[in-house]
Amino acid sequence: MRRQNADGFRSRCVRWFRVNGLMLGVLLLAAATGHAGVLTASWMAPTTNTDGSALTQLAFYRLYYSTSDTPCPGTTYFEVASSTSTPPPDQWLSVQLTGLTTGWIYSVSVTAVDSSGNASSCSDVASAIARDDSATVPVQDATTPTAPVQEATLPVQDATTPIAPADSVAGSITWSNPVNVTVAGGSLTKSAGCDGCYDAGAVSQQQITGASGYAQFTAGATGPLRLAGLAQSFSVANASSIAFGIRLQGATAEVRELGVYRTDVSFAAGDVFRISVQGGMVSYAKNGTVFYTSSVAPSSPLAFAVDFADLNGAIGSAVLADGL
Repeated sequence: MRRQNADGFRSRCVRWFRVNGLMLGVLLLAAATGHAGVLTASWMAPTTNTDGSALTQLAFYRLYYSTSDTPCPGTTYFEVASSTSTPPPDQWLSVQLTGLTTGWIYSVSVTAVDSSGNASSCSDVASAIARDDSATVPVQDATTPTAPVQEATLPVQDATTPIAPADSVAGSITWSNPVNVTVAGGSLTKSAGCDGCYDAGAVSQQQITGASGYAQFTAGATGPLRLAGLAQSFSVANASSIAFGIRLQGATAEVRELGVYRTDVSFAAGDVFRISVQGGMVSYAKNGTVFYTSSVAPSSPLAFAVDFADLNGAIGSAVLADGL
């Protein structure tokens, strides 16, 4: 998931509304030549405008998909009608994408459109590998939506090189041992404790257990000091326990490895950072572009940890993939 959650759209007559992050589920079967690939995309319907008032004019969704990292906005999409103009809380929608190429990675993002044709900005991007649809069995877990699945046959995207199947896909993080933070799904905000002290944070239950995987998060507002990254043994009282981290303060994002400064880039609220482990190397990317590759070899398992110093520091939409 590579982009910020949708923040709505502007109109003289229509208020903004939010679209919750997109979750992409994969049907776990090995790639097979001669069979079409499938994915199931699921997302939660928006319920409020950004001013907090109830959403009453939702018309449909546009589901963008591509083999590139940034499908939205784009020219390849299809539309899914909303069953109601005023969605109830916790309403999940699911669409099965068929006609894809088995074994290739697809990225999906969704926008919501109101009755006047105004569209929200793009949701988070989710990526997964299209699996053989000849004998599919959906993966069930605690976060799997149970809403009915609509099916849509899609034209196959052009791509250069097929990508080998992996054993798992990115999933939203479940936090362990949260301290002085407010938890909202994969997002954390420091809401208590000392302003300026590293005394707040949490660590993911999920881990990268093998030679490849990644953690990804969206930066909150610029300003507050916080550090997020991969750790073998994390302590909220010791930010330097994060082995491969991104330190956010002001408008600067620094790479910090066990507290040691490596490099920095500028950032803005909504930028998406990814720390990837691949082939015994760790790389850091912002909005899909790698800006630093570490000379330090990683050791597994690695969990995603966040340590906050300043009040109101935040990170959002954190996900972790093990095996990609």
